[in-house]
Amino acid sequence: MDKNISIKIFIVLAWFVSIYHLILGIIGTFAPQGTVISIAQSVFGVAIEATPQFFVLSKFIAALFIMLGITMAFVAKNPQKHGHLAWAVIVYFAIRIFNRISHFSLLNEAFGTTMQRNIMTVIPILIIAIGLIICMPRGKS
Repeated sequence: MDKNISIKIFIVLAWFVSIYHLILGIIGTFAPQGTVISIAQSVFGVAIEATPQFFVLSKFIAALFIMLGITMAFVAKNPQKHGHLAWAVIVYFAIRIFNRISHFSLLNEAFGTTMQRNIMTVIPILIIAIGLIICMPRGKS
């Protein structure tokens, strides 16, 4: 693949990951509880019980999403300088995929997630991770 096209794809993927996680993080931090539950159900395919524990944990997750979004914004703005930071996100994606597959029965028991929905979540994460790996800038330009 042409190096310029590869870097452009990498930048688009980095911006997508950044904006997606920033939006979810901001919603998780500032939106009303009903909105947080609705987003969690539609985005992650989970049936949530509105407990104080869920809302506390969702705030912690939201903070991590904001950090991930900011990190990937740095990557997208200057992939030659900060592209290596994408490896942290790729590892995060790999762990998410591993957890969704290896702990599916727990996910199903806790949230009623179906295998079909689980696969519909895993595939895009896998595609983005592979795209970041393949298109990541290598060496100095």
